[in-house]
Amino acid sequence: MGIIEEDRERYRKIFGERDKQKDYWVYHVCGLCYCECAIRVKVVDGKPIAIEGVPESHKGPKGGSCARGVTSIMDYYDPNRILYPVKRTNPKKGLHEDPQWKRISWEEALDTISEKLIETRKRNPHAFLLTHTPGPTGSSRCSGGVHMFAAAYGSDSWAPGGPGVLCGASTHHITLLDKEVLGQVSC
Repeated sequence: MGIIEEDRERYRKIFGERDKQKDYWVYHVCGLCYCECAIRVKVVDGKPIAIEGVPESHKGPKGGSCARGVTSIMDYYDPNRILYPVKRTNPKKGLHEDPQWKRISWEEALDTISEKLIETRKRNPHAFLLTHTPGPTGSSRCSGGVHMFAAAYGSDSWAPGGPGVLCGASTHHITLLDKEVLGQVSC
C-alpha cells in the first residue's frame, strides 16, 4: 500500500463517520488575514453552506468573524473557480490574446512541471526563482517548505510575499525580484 492509499485509509478512519452524516459542522481557522479567527463551517450533503465564528474560542475576536471570513464561502461556489489543471494552447501572449486554455490531466500537469524544473536545473539552478504568497495563518509553515524545496532544488532564489490585499504582496515580490535579478539579495 502506497502513501496515498495509507492517507486515504487514515482519513476514512478519522472522518468516515462524520462524512456519512448529512449535516455537520467543521471547525477550522480562517486564513484570510493575520487574526487567525476560529470558524466553523456548516456542511450539508457534503457542501459548505455557512461560515460563522466560534463563540467559545479565544482566537481572533472571541467568537466573532468579519465579513471577509463569513463571505469566503463564495469562493467555493465561484463559477470561475479552477478545479483541474489547464494548459495554454495559444503561443501568442498579450492583453488581448485569448490563451485558449485546455483541460489536461494531473499527470500531464505534473510531468510538464517536472520536465521544466529538471531542464532549468541542468541549465542553471539559479535561473529558477520561486515566489509564493502564503495565507497568513500558514505563512511560517509555507515559508519553511519553500526554503526546503529551493535548497533541495539547488537554488537560493525565492521571494516570499504577504497575504493578498492585507499586505503589499506584489510589492514584496517585485522588490525581491529586482534585487535577485541584480544579484543583491539571496533570500
